[in-house]
Amino acid sequence: MALARQLDLPAAEIDRLRVAALLHDLGKVAVPADILEKPGALTSGEWRTVVQHPRIGQVILEQAAALKDAVPIILHHHERYAGHGYPYGLAGPRHPARGPDRGRGRRLRCDGPRPPLQTGGHA
Repeated sequence: MALARQLDLPAAEIDRLRVAALLHDLGKVAVPADILEKPGALTSGEWRTVVQHPRIGQVILEQAAALKDAVPIILHHHERYAGHGYPYGLAGPRHPARGPDRGRGRRLRCDGPRPPLQTGGHA
């Protein structure tokens, strides 16, 4: 939340980000533990299961009216500005991460190098 405050985001946006940060991996409740805890590399089938967790989190949270503002963040938390994220591979202007002036061009950069998927803990 420190970055959100540095960007001088409105209090409502900071609260929305806080809720999303707490719940962003909620959809992993539907991913089998043997996949999440696998010590080695994931098979392509296992990976297809893991990348569904943002959509599953979306479905779960859409049922909670008080949390609806956090749903888009949770759904898109693995998207990358360059377009090589998931679940939709959104790129450039279609990417949902935006800075304090949503819709007016200023965006948070989130297309840098990423660490490999951690299969034994929080990813």
